[in-house]
Amino acid sequence: MRRSIIFLLLVLVGAGQLAAEDLMKLIGEGRLDEVRRNIAGLSSAARRDGTLLYAQALLESDGFYSLQFLQAAAEAALPPALAQEEFYLSTLYFLAAARYGELADSAEVYLRRWENGKYRGVMLRMTALARSKMNQQDKSDRWYGLIIKEDPNGLYGGLARLDKFRFLFQQKKYDEARKVSRKLSGLKFEEVAVPALYLGSLTALEQSRIDDAIFEYNLLKEQYSRAIGMEDLEDRFSNIRETADDQRAEKITGTIYSVQVGVFGVRANAETMVKRMKSYGQSVETSEKIISGKKYFVVYVGRFTSSEKAMALKARLETAEKESFQVVAR
Repeated sequence: MRRSIIFLLLVLVGAGQLAAEDLMKLIGEGRLDEVRRNIAGLSSAARRDGTLLYAQALLESDGFYSLQFLQAAAEAALPPALAQEEFYLSTLYFLAAARYGELADSAEVYLRRWENGKYRGVMLRMTALARSKMNQQDKSDRWYGLIIKEDPNGLYGGLARLDKFRFLFQQKKYDEARKVSRKLSGLKFEEVAVPALYLGSLTALEQSRIDDAIFEYNLLKEQYSRAIGMEDLEDRFSNIRETADDQRAEKITGTIYSVQVGVFGVRANAETMVKRMKSYGQSVETSEKIISGKKYFVVYVGRFTSSEKAMALKARLETAEKESFQVVAR
């Protein structure tokens, strides 16, 4: 009889573990209501299983309560496959909640426990970011330096430089920010390139370097036409007015004004734009520009000694083409 009871207990324990694994599979398939019903039907003892606690953390919509489940799951012992995931999700919560001390501690514990773990790049960045937010700039710089050294041309190296760019911009250290941004322009990762071009354009605007701001905007427009921030930049450009100094420069130096209608990384695309623009009866020119070793083709329409005439052409082109363009001094 005693052997039968022990056997039954083993079966029940095994069934609980299988249920936990099955529920994780259902979560992966997006069958969340089914998972909730299954968990509701389990005994309180079964719910203390680490994997089930982890599953409940994934189901919880409130971040604070989700963290409680994650921490309980870690204390109940998680399978190795989920242990790193628990640290990763907890770290994201600390970041979202701006709990930077706990963010740094969690990320550094992860790095000690899994030196070459799945989320090493993320945790290095989180540590550097947390230290910066805590005004521990020396420590932050060391962590960022380590990331860039380990991944100079990769995603995490790019994100590290982007973080530094953003901090310098916020501190109005525009010259230093632009030095950092030059090393970002050649990276092909959208999550790096889009904010880098956007911030690069803003930095140039803050320094009244209008042509550079427009150039970076056009790079953003060509490569990521639906990027967040496009409309913000267009609004900023539309508010730029010609100053008295600009008028003097026009009279003294013979500056000409054109409408810049595109910056292209592929010559054929620039040639297509040239053909379109010639139908408006204005001169159309293409200029080559080298940025970080890459050649770009800039298309200009019109040549005017007055910025007012260039603005009039800009308005005409925008109405006809249903796109936004910019007037530049050349």
